[in-house]
Amino acid sequence: MQNAAKAIYHKLFLKINRLSSQLSFVYSTLYEVEKERVGVPVKRGLYEVS
Repeated sequence: MQNAAKAIYHKLFLKINRLSSQLSFVYSTLYEVEKERVGVPVKRGLYEVS
């Protein structure tokens, strides 16, 4: 039973680790896109250029 629990733990650990890496990539990409926007954020994510 202990080996089965370890196997499940390792599978979950690997999945979480992969998801974490993917989220980091997505967040860094979104940050780069947001950095390039010009203007002031207004309702619903639209930008108003002053």
